[in-house]
Amino acid sequence: MLTVGVSSGKNHAITITPKFTPRPYCSSGGMMTSLVPIFSALLLGGSFCLADDSEIVQRELGRRAQATQQAQEALLAGDKAYRLADYATAVTEFARAFDLFPGGEATTDLKSAARERFAQASVERARELAKVGDYPEAAALLDTVLEPGVYPKHAGAREMMARLGDPIRNNPALTPEHAKNVEEVRRYLSEAQGFEELGQFDRALVVYGQVLTIDPHNSAARRGMEKVQARKVEYSETARDEARARLISEVGKAWASPIPKSVSGVTDAEFGVLRDGARFGASASEKLASMIIPVVDMDQVLLGEAIDFLRQQSIALDVNELDASRRGIAFVIQLGNADEERARSIETTPFSLKLRNVPMRKVLDLILEATQTQARVDEYAVVIRPAGVISDELVFRQFKMPPDFLSREDLGGEAGGADADPFAENDAPERGLVKRLSAQDYLKQKGVNFPPGASALYRTQSSILSVKNTETNMALVEVI
Repeated sequence: MLTVGVSSGKNHAITITPKFTPRPYCSSGGMMTSLVPIFSALLLGGSFCLADDSEIVQRELGRRAQATQQAQEALLAGDKAYRLADYATAVTEFARAFDLFPGGEATTDLKSAARERFAQASVERARELAKVGDYPEAAALLDTVLEPGVYPKHAGAREMMARLGDPIRNNPALTPEHAKNVEEVRRYLSEAQGFEELGQFDRALVVYGQVLTIDPHNSAARRGMEKVQARKVEYSETARDEARARLISEVGKAWASPIPKSVSGVTDAEFGVLRDGARFGASASEKLASMIIPVVDMDQVLLGEAIDFLRQQSIALDVNELDASRRGIAFVIQLGNADEERARSIETTPFSLKLRNVPMRKVLDLILEATQTQARVDEYAVVIRPAGVISDELVFRQFKMPPDFLSREDLGGEAGGADADPFAENDAPERGLVKRLSAQDYLKQKGVNFPPGASALYRTQSSILSVKNTETNMALVEVI
Protein backbone atom coordinates (compact mmCIF):
# COMPACT_ATOMS: atom_id res chain seq x y z
CA MET A 1 0.00 0.00 0.00
CA LEU A 2 1.41 3.50 -1.06
CA THR A 3 0.76 6.33 1.45
CA VAL A 4 2.02 9.90 1.31
CA GLY A 5 1.17 12.52 3.96
CA VAL A 6 1.93 16.24 3.46
CA SER A 7 1.60 18.61 6.44
CA SER A 8 3.16 22.06 6.87
CA GLY A 9 5.30 21.62 3.82
CA LYS A 10 6.77 18.26 4.85
CA ASN A 11 6.38 14.84 3.14
CA HIS A 12 6.24 11.55 4.91
CA ALA A 13 7.75 8.34 3.66
CA ILE A 14 5.81 6.27 1.17
CA THR A 15 5.42 2.58 1.88
CA ILE A 16 4.08 0.01 -0.50
CA THR A 17 2.33 -3.10 0.73
CA PRO A 18 0.28 -5.61 -1.19
CA LYS A 19 -3.35 -4.59 -1.37
CA PHE A 20 -4.70 -8.13 -1.61
CA THR A 21 -3.55 -11.34 -0.05
CA PRO A 22 -3.97 -14.28 -2.45
CA ARG A 23 -6.38 -16.88 -1.14
CA PRO A 24 -7.42 -20.19 -2.59
CA TYR A 25 -10.69 -20.08 -4.40
CA CYS A 26 -12.88 -23.01 -3.25
CA SER A 27 -16.49 -23.94 -2.80
CA SER A 28 -18.15 -25.22 0.31
CA GLY A 29 -17.32 -28.71 -0.79
CA GLY A 30 -13.78 -27.81 -1.75
CA MET A 31 -14.38 -28.36 -5.51
CA MET A 32 -14.13 -25.83 -8.35
CA THR A 33 -17.67 -24.85 -9.37
CA SER A 34 -17.41 -22.01 -11.93
CA LEU A 35 -14.53 -20.44 -13.82
CA VAL A 36 -16.32 -17.28 -15.12
CA PRO A 37 -16.28 -15.24 -11.84
CA ILE A 38 -12.81 -16.54 -11.15
CA PHE A 39 -11.50 -15.20 -14.45
CA SER A 40 -13.26 -11.90 -13.89
CA ALA A 41 -11.65 -11.58 -10.49
CA LEU A 42 -8.26 -12.52 -11.80
CA LEU A 43 -8.49 -9.78 -14.37
CA LEU A 44 -8.70 -7.33 -11.43
CA GLY A 45 -5.72 -8.91 -9.71
CA GLY A 46 -7.27 -11.10 -6.99
CA SER A 47 -8.13 -14.73 -6.17
CA PHE A 48 -11.07 -16.04 -4.20
CA CYS A 49 -12.44 -19.13 -2.63
CA LEU A 50 -15.36 -20.85 -4.25
CA ALA A 51 -17.55 -20.59 -1.18
CA ASP A 52 -20.47 -18.29 -1.86
CA ASP A 53 -18.78 -17.41 -5.11
CA SER A 54 -21.37 -15.14 -6.69
CA GLU A 55 -21.92 -12.91 -3.65
CA ILE A 56 -18.24 -12.57 -2.84
CA VAL A 57 -17.27 -11.84 -6.44
CA GLN A 58 -19.98 -9.21 -6.82
CA ARG A 59 -18.95 -7.49 -3.58
CA GLU A 60 -15.30 -7.50 -4.61
CA LEU A 61 -16.11 -6.18 -8.06
CA GLY A 62 -18.14 -3.34 -6.53
CA ARG A 63 -15.40 -2.44 -4.11
CA ARG A 64 -12.79 -2.33 -6.87
CA ALA A 65 -15.01 -0.25 -9.10
CA GLN A 66 -15.53 2.24 -6.27
CA ALA A 67 -11.77 2.38 -5.59
CA THR A 68 -11.13 2.96 -9.30
CA GLN A 69 -13.59 5.86 -9.31
CA GLN A 70 -11.99 7.41 -6.22
CA ALA A 71 -8.54 7.00 -7.77
CA GLN A 72 -9.68 8.81 -10.93
CA GLU A 73 -11.05 11.68 -8.82
CA ALA A 74 -7.76 11.90 -6.94
CA LEU A 75 -5.91 11.92 -10.25
CA LEU A 76 -8.00 14.86 -11.50
CA ALA A 77 -7.49 16.71 -8.23
CA GLY A 78 -3.75 16.18 -8.47
CA ASP A 79 -3.72 17.52 -12.05
CA LYS A 80 -5.53 20.66 -10.91
CA ALA A 81 -3.14 21.24 -8.01
CA TYR A 82 -0.14 20.69 -10.28
CA ARG A 83 -1.39 23.32 -12.74
CA LEU A 84 -1.73 25.76 -9.82
CA ALA A 85 1.87 25.00 -8.72
CA ASP A 86 0.54 23.51 -5.47
CA TYR A 87 2.99 20.65 -5.63
CA ALA A 88 2.50 19.50 -2.04
CA THR A 89 -1.22 18.87 -2.69
CA ALA A 90 -0.44 17.34 -6.06
CA VAL A 91 1.97 14.83 -4.48
CA THR A 92 -0.67 13.82 -1.93
CA GLU A 93 -3.41 13.36 -4.54
CA PHE A 94 -1.21 11.44 -7.01
CA ALA A 95 0.02 9.12 -4.23
CA ARG A 96 -3.61 8.51 -3.23
CA ALA A 97 -4.55 7.72 -6.85
CA PHE A 98 -1.61 5.36 -7.23
CA ASP A 99 -2.63 3.61 -4.02
CA LEU A 100 -6.32 3.30 -4.96
CA PHE A 101 -5.96 1.95 -8.48
CA PRO A 102 -6.30 -1.88 -8.19
CA GLY A 103 -4.00 -4.23 -10.06
CA GLY A 104 -4.96 -5.83 -13.31
CA GLU A 105 -4.87 -5.11 -17.00
CA ALA A 106 -7.97 -2.90 -16.87
CA THR A 107 -6.27 -0.23 -14.72
CA THR A 108 -2.65 -0.68 -15.76
CA ASP A 109 -2.54 2.49 -17.85
CA LEU A 110 -4.28 4.56 -15.14
CA LYS A 111 -1.95 3.27 -12.46
CA SER A 112 1.06 3.98 -14.65
CA ALA A 113 -0.19 7.52 -15.28
CA ALA A 114 -0.66 8.07 -11.53
CA ARG A 115 2.86 6.83 -10.90
CA GLU A 116 4.32 9.14 -13.58
CA ARG A 117 2.44 12.14 -12.21
CA PHE A 118 3.44 11.28 -8.64
CA ALA A 119 7.12 11.13 -9.61
CA GLN A 120 7.03 14.44 -11.52
CA ALA A 121 5.13 16.25 -8.73
CA SER A 122 7.60 14.87 -6.19
CA VAL A 123 10.53 16.28 -8.16
CA GLU A 124 8.94 19.75 -8.23
CA ARG A 125 8.08 19.53 -4.55
CA ALA A 126 11.67 18.50 -3.75
CA ARG A 127 12.91 21.52 -5.70
CA GLU A 128 10.69 23.78 -3.54
CA LEU A 129 11.98 22.21 -0.34
CA ALA A 130 15.57 22.63 -1.49
CA LYS A 131 15.02 26.37 -2.00
CA VAL A 132 14.07 26.80 1.65
CA GLY A 133 16.88 24.55 2.90
CA ASP A 134 14.71 21.56 3.85
CA TYR A 135 17.09 19.06 2.27
CA PRO A 136 16.21 16.05 4.46
CA GLU A 137 12.52 16.21 3.55
CA ALA A 138 13.34 16.66 -0.14
CA ALA A 139 15.65 13.63 -0.06
CA ALA A 140 13.05 11.52 1.76
CA LEU A 141 10.42 12.39 -0.85
CA LEU A 142 12.75 11.47 -3.72
CA ASP A 143 13.71 8.22 -1.97
CA THR A 144 10.02 7.30 -1.92
CA VAL A 145 9.80 7.85 -5.68
CA LEU A 146 12.91 5.78 -6.37
CA GLU A 147 11.79 2.77 -4.32
CA PRO A 148 11.56 -0.49 -6.31
CA GLY A 149 7.78 -0.65 -6.10
CA VAL A 150 7.22 2.92 -7.35
CA TYR A 151 9.55 4.40 -10.01
CA PRO A 152 13.20 3.49 -9.39
CA LYS A 153 14.40 4.54 -12.86
CA HIS A 154 12.78 7.99 -13.01
CA ALA A 155 15.41 10.29 -14.58
CA GLY A 156 14.11 13.52 -13.04
CA ALA A 157 14.09 12.09 -9.52
CA ARG A 158 17.63 10.75 -9.93
CA GLU A 159 18.90 14.10 -11.27
CA MET A 160 17.21 16.04 -8.46
CA MET A 161 18.67 13.66 -5.87
CA ALA A 162 22.15 14.34 -7.28
CA ARG A 163 21.58 18.11 -7.09
CA LEU A 164 20.62 17.93 -3.42
CA GLY A 165 24.10 16.75 -2.56
CA ASP A 166 25.83 19.40 -4.72
CA PRO A 167 27.12 22.24 -2.46
CA ILE A 168 27.52 24.52 -5.47
CA ARG A 169 23.85 24.34 -6.41
CA ASN A 170 22.51 24.34 -2.85
CA ASN A 171 23.83 26.11 0.21
CA PRO A 172 24.37 23.48 2.91
CA ALA A 173 23.99 26.11 5.66
CA LEU A 174 20.49 27.10 4.50
CA THR A 175 17.74 26.03 6.91
CA PRO A 176 13.94 26.31 6.78
CA GLU A 177 14.03 28.71 9.73
CA HIS A 178 16.40 31.02 7.84
CA ALA A 179 14.23 30.91 4.74
CA LYS A 180 11.19 31.76 6.89
CA ASN A 181 13.05 34.69 8.42
CA VAL A 182 14.04 35.94 4.98
CA GLU A 183 10.41 35.92 3.87
CA GLU A 184 9.34 37.70 7.05
CA VAL A 185 12.05 40.34 6.65
CA ARG A 186 10.97 40.92 3.07
CA ARG A 187 7.37 41.46 4.21
CA TYR A 188 8.41 43.86 6.99
CA LEU A 189 10.54 45.91 4.59
CA SER A 190 7.60 46.30 2.22
CA GLU A 191 5.32 47.29 5.11
CA ALA A 192 7.79 49.89 6.42
CA GLN A 193 8.18 51.38 2.95
CA GLY A 194 4.39 51.65 2.73
CA PHE A 195 4.21 53.54 6.05
CA GLU A 196 6.95 55.87 4.83
CA GLU A 197 5.03 56.65 1.65
CA LEU A 198 1.95 57.43 3.76
CA GLY A 199 3.93 59.88 5.88
CA GLN A 200 3.66 57.73 9.04
CA PHE A 201 7.34 58.02 9.88
CA ASP A 202 7.17 56.81 13.47
CA ARG A 203 5.38 53.59 12.50
CA ALA A 204 7.88 53.04 9.68
CA LEU A 205 10.74 53.28 12.18
CA VAL A 206 9.04 50.73 14.43
CA VAL A 207 8.67 48.23 11.57
CA TYR A 208 12.28 48.76 10.49
CA GLY A 209 13.23 48.01 14.09
CA GLN A 210 11.36 44.70 13.88
CA VAL A 211 13.45 43.83 10.82
CA LEU A 212 16.62 44.43 12.83
CA THR A 213 15.41 42.17 15.62
CA ILE A 214 15.25 39.35 13.07
CA ASP A 215 18.33 40.32 11.06
CA PRO A 216 20.65 42.62 13.07
CA HIS A 217 22.88 43.20 10.05
CA ASN A 218 20.14 44.11 7.55
CA SER A 219 21.45 47.13 5.63
CA ALA A 220 18.13 47.70 3.84
CA ALA A 221 16.44 48.40 7.18
CA ARG A 222 19.21 50.80 8.18
CA ARG A 223 18.96 52.61 4.85
CA GLY A 224 15.21 52.86 5.28
CA MET A 225 15.59 54.28 8.78
CA GLU A 226 18.13 56.80 7.48
CA LYS A 227 15.68 57.93 4.81
CA VAL A 228 12.83 58.27 7.30
CA GLN A 229 15.00 60.27 9.70
CA ALA A 230 16.03 62.57 6.85
CA ARG A 231 12.38 63.26 6.04
CA LYS A 232 11.66 63.96 9.71
CA VAL A 233 14.59 66.38 9.82
CA GLU A 234 13.27 68.07 6.69
CA TYR A 235 9.88 68.54 8.38
CA SER A 236 11.53 69.80 11.59
CA GLU A 237 13.50 72.40 9.64
CA THR A 238 10.35 73.53 7.88
CA ALA A 239 8.48 73.76 11.19
CA ARG A 240 11.37 75.71 12.70
CA ASP A 241 11.36 78.17 9.80
CA GLU A 242 7.61 78.64 10.18
CA ALA A 243 7.86 79.17 13.95
CA ARG A 244 10.78 81.59 13.50
CA ALA A 245 8.87 83.64 10.91
CA ARG A 246 5.77 83.71 13.12
CA LEU A 247 7.69 84.79 16.23
CA ILE A 248 9.61 87.46 14.32
CA SER A 249 6.29 88.76 12.99
CA GLU A 250 4.88 88.90 16.51
CA VAL A 251 7.97 90.73 17.80
CA GLY A 252 7.78 93.22 14.95
CA LYS A 253 4.09 93.75 15.59
CA ALA A 254 4.79 94.35 19.28
CA TRP A 255 7.36 97.02 18.41
CA ALA A 256 5.00 98.85 16.03
CA SER A 257 3.19 101.81 17.57
CA PRO A 258 -0.60 101.64 17.38
CA ILE A 259 -2.30 103.53 14.57
CA PRO A 260 -4.80 106.11 15.88
CA LYS A 261 -8.31 105.69 14.63
CA SER A 262 -9.67 108.40 12.40
CA VAL A 263 -12.86 110.00 13.64
CA SER A 264 -13.44 112.33 10.69
CA GLY A 265 -16.86 112.03 9.10
CA VAL A 266 -18.32 110.08 12.03
CA THR A 267 -21.30 111.59 13.83
CA ASP A 268 -21.57 111.79 17.59
CA ALA A 269 -24.55 109.47 17.46
CA GLU A 270 -22.50 106.78 15.71
CA PHE A 271 -19.39 107.10 17.85
CA GLY A 272 -18.61 109.15 20.95
CA VAL A 273 -15.75 111.43 19.89
CA LEU A 274 -13.62 113.73 21.99
CA ARG A 275 -14.81 117.27 21.56
CA ASP A 276 -14.17 120.72 23.04
CA GLY A 277 -10.43 120.63 22.31
CA ALA A 278 -9.66 117.34 24.09
CA ARG A 279 -6.05 116.32 23.70
CA PHE A 280 -3.85 113.25 23.97
CA GLY A 281 -3.19 112.31 27.57
CA ALA A 282 -6.27 114.22 28.73
CA SER A 283 -7.23 114.13 32.40
CA ALA A 284 -10.19 112.23 33.76
CA SER A 285 -12.19 115.45 34.04
CA GLU A 286 -11.55 116.33 30.39
CA LYS A 287 -12.47 112.85 29.28
CA LEU A 288 -15.72 112.94 31.28
CA ALA A 289 -16.70 116.19 29.62
CA SER A 290 -15.71 115.24 26.07
CA MET A 291 -16.83 111.62 25.77
CA ILE A 292 -20.33 111.20 24.30
CA ILE A 293 -22.15 107.94 25.05
CA PRO A 294 -24.48 107.04 22.15
CA VAL A 295 -26.91 104.85 24.10
CA VAL A 296 -27.55 104.43 27.81
CA ASP A 297 -30.09 101.72 28.60
CA MET A 298 -30.02 100.75 32.27
CA ASP A 299 -32.95 98.88 33.77
CA GLN A 300 -32.91 98.21 37.50
CA VAL A 301 -29.15 98.10 37.79
CA LEU A 302 -26.98 98.57 40.87
CA LEU A 303 -24.18 101.08 41.42
CA GLY A 304 -21.44 98.57 40.68
CA GLU A 305 -23.05 97.53 37.38
CA ALA A 306 -23.54 101.14 36.29
CA ILE A 307 -19.92 102.05 37.08
CA ASP A 308 -18.73 98.97 35.14
CA PHE A 309 -20.74 100.24 32.17
CA LEU A 310 -19.07 103.67 32.40
CA ARG A 311 -15.66 102.04 32.72
CA GLN A 312 -16.18 99.97 29.56
CA GLN A 313 -17.57 102.93 27.63
CA SER A 314 -14.61 105.11 28.63
CA ILE A 315 -12.17 102.55 27.21
CA ALA A 316 -14.15 102.17 23.97
CA LEU A 317 -14.54 105.93 23.44
CA ASP A 318 -10.99 106.97 24.39
CA VAL A 319 -9.78 106.80 20.77
CA ASN A 320 -7.34 109.72 21.03
CA GLU A 321 -5.15 108.03 23.63
CA LEU A 322 -2.16 106.39 21.91
CA ASP A 323 -1.07 104.42 24.97
CA ALA A 324 -3.45 101.48 25.29
CA SER A 325 -2.64 101.12 28.99
CA ARG A 326 -3.93 104.66 29.69
CA ARG A 327 -7.18 104.42 27.78
CA GLY A 328 -10.39 104.96 29.65
CA ILE A 329 -11.13 106.36 33.10
CA ALA A 330 -10.44 104.61 36.38
CA PHE A 331 -13.64 104.54 38.44
CA VAL A 332 -13.15 103.68 42.13
CA ILE A 333 -16.02 103.03 44.58
CA GLN A 334 -15.15 103.80 48.21
CA LEU A 335 -18.20 103.34 50.42
CA GLY A 336 -16.34 102.68 53.64
CA ASN A 337 -17.08 99.60 55.76
CA ALA A 338 -19.24 97.13 53.87
CA ASP A 339 -21.11 96.31 57.08
CA GLU A 340 -22.48 99.84 57.47
CA GLU A 341 -26.15 100.20 56.72
CA ARG A 342 -25.67 103.18 54.46
CA ALA A 343 -23.04 101.45 52.38
CA ARG A 344 -25.27 98.40 51.97
CA SER A 345 -28.18 100.64 50.99
CA ILE A 346 -26.08 102.37 48.31
CA GLU A 347 -24.82 99.06 46.92
CA THR A 348 -28.27 97.42 46.80
CA THR A 349 -30.44 100.31 45.57
CA PRO A 350 -31.49 99.67 41.94
CA PHE A 351 -32.23 102.45 39.46
CA SER A 352 -32.92 102.91 35.75
CA LEU A 353 -31.52 105.28 33.12
CA LYS A 354 -32.42 105.58 29.44
CA LEU A 355 -30.49 108.27 27.56
CA ARG A 356 -29.22 109.00 24.04
CA ASN A 357 -26.09 110.92 22.99
CA VAL A 358 -25.19 112.42 26.37
CA PRO A 359 -21.77 113.32 27.83
CA MET A 360 -20.34 110.82 30.23
CA ARG A 361 -20.18 113.49 32.93
CA LYS A 362 -23.95 113.91 32.72
CA VAL A 363 -24.49 110.16 32.99
CA LEU A 364 -22.17 110.05 36.03
CA ASP A 365 -24.08 112.89 37.71
CA LEU A 366 -27.40 111.07 37.19
CA ILE A 367 -25.95 107.87 38.63
CA LEU A 368 -24.60 109.75 41.66
CA GLU A 369 -27.97 111.40 42.18
CA ALA A 370 -29.83 108.08 41.97
CA THR A 371 -27.49 106.38 44.45
CA GLN A 372 -27.03 109.31 46.90
CA THR A 373 -23.28 109.43 46.28
CA GLN A 374 -20.72 112.03 45.22
CA ALA A 375 -17.62 111.83 43.02
CA ARG A 376 -14.14 113.22 43.39
CA VAL A 377 -12.46 113.64 40.04
CA ASP A 378 -8.66 113.35 40.16
CA GLU A 379 -6.16 113.59 37.36
CA TYR A 380 -6.52 109.93 36.39
CA ALA A 381 -9.43 108.56 38.42
CA VAL A 382 -12.97 109.18 39.60
CA VAL A 383 -13.54 108.24 43.27
CA ILE A 384 -17.17 107.66 44.30
CA ARG A 385 -18.15 108.10 47.95
CA PRO A 386 -21.37 108.49 49.93
CA ALA A 387 -22.92 111.97 49.63
CA GLY A 388 -21.99 114.46 52.39
CA VAL A 389 -18.68 112.79 53.26
CA ILE A 390 -15.98 115.41 53.74
CA SER A 391 -12.40 114.23 53.45
CA ASP A 392 -9.19 116.06 54.20
CA GLU A 393 -7.37 113.95 51.65
CA LEU A 394 -5.45 116.00 49.10
CA VAL A 395 -6.28 115.51 45.44
CA PHE A 396 -4.34 116.63 42.39
CA ARG A 397 -5.81 118.34 39.32
CA GLN A 398 -4.51 120.21 36.29
CA PHE A 399 -6.30 123.00 34.44
CA LYS A 400 -5.66 124.63 31.06
CA MET A 401 -5.56 128.39 31.70
CA PRO A 402 -5.09 131.58 29.60
CA PRO A 403 -1.50 132.81 29.46
CA ASP A 404 -2.27 136.14 31.25
CA PHE A 405 -4.67 135.00 33.94
CA LEU A 406 -2.15 135.91 36.68
CA SER A 407 -1.64 139.52 35.51
CA ARG A 408 -2.73 142.45 37.73
CA GLU A 409 -5.46 143.33 35.21
CA ASP A 410 -7.29 140.23 36.37
CA LEU A 411 -7.36 141.70 39.92
CA GLY A 412 -8.79 145.06 38.81
CA GLY A 413 -8.23 148.64 40.22
CA GLU A 414 -4.50 148.31 40.83
CA ALA A 415 -1.33 149.34 39.05
CA GLY A 416 -1.46 148.57 35.41
CA GLY A 417 -5.26 148.88 35.37
CA ALA A 418 -7.39 151.05 33.12
CA ASP A 419 -7.41 154.02 35.58
CA ALA A 420 -3.62 154.27 36.03
CA ASP A 421 -2.05 157.62 35.15
CA PRO A 422 0.58 157.02 32.50
CA PHE A 423 2.05 160.56 33.05
CA ALA A 424 2.51 160.29 36.84
CA GLU A 425 6.00 160.57 38.28
CA ASN A 426 8.01 157.40 38.32
CA ASP A 427 8.65 157.30 42.08
CA ALA A 428 9.31 153.59 42.20
CA PRO A 429 11.27 151.42 39.77
CA GLU A 430 8.51 148.87 39.63
CA ARG A 431 5.78 151.47 39.03
CA GLY A 432 4.25 151.02 35.58
CA LEU A 433 5.33 147.36 35.38
CA VAL A 434 2.77 144.59 35.36
CA LYS A 435 3.10 142.70 38.58
CA ARG A 436 2.45 138.96 38.33
CA LEU A 437 1.29 136.91 41.28
CA SER A 438 2.06 133.30 42.00
CA ALA A 439 -0.69 130.79 41.30
CA GLN A 440 -1.12 130.04 44.99
CA ASP A 441 -1.41 133.78 45.87
CA TYR A 442 -3.86 134.29 43.04
CA LEU A 443 -6.11 131.49 44.29
CA LYS A 444 -5.84 132.68 47.90
CA GLN A 445 -7.11 136.10 46.80
CA LYS A 446 -10.03 134.27 45.19
CA GLY A 447 -10.88 132.63 48.55
CA VAL A 448 -9.19 129.26 48.20
CA ASN A 449 -7.55 127.92 51.34
CA PHE A 450 -4.29 126.00 51.26
CA PRO A 451 -3.93 123.63 54.21
CA PRO A 452 -0.55 122.01 54.97
CA GLY A 453 0.64 120.02 51.98
CA ALA A 454 -1.56 121.88 49.48
CA SER A 455 0.03 123.76 46.58
CA ALA A 456 -0.60 125.47 43.26
CA LEU A 457 1.84 125.93 40.37
CA TYR A 458 1.41 127.56 36.98
CA ARG A 459 3.72 126.69 34.07
CA THR A 460 3.82 129.49 31.53
CA GLN A 461 5.38 127.30 28.84
CA SER A 462 2.34 124.98 28.72
CA SER A 463 -0.26 127.27 30.37
CA ILE A 464 -1.11 124.42 32.76
CA LEU A 465 -2.23 125.17 36.33
CA SER A 466 -1.45 122.25 38.69
CA VAL A 467 -3.36 122.29 41.99
CA LYS A 468 -3.11 119.94 44.97
CA ASN A 469 -5.77 120.60 47.62
CA THR A 470 -8.73 119.07 49.47
CA GLU A 471 -11.94 118.12 47.71
CA THR A 472 -13.80 121.15 49.08
CA ASN A 473 -11.13 123.61 48.00
CA MET A 474 -10.73 121.81 44.68
CA ALA A 475 -14.43 122.36 43.99
CA LEU A 476 -13.88 126.13 44.48
CA VAL A 477 -10.88 126.01 42.14
CA GLU A 478 -13.06 124.38 39.50
CA VAL A 479 -15.59 127.22 39.84
CA ILE A 480 -12.84 129.84 39.45
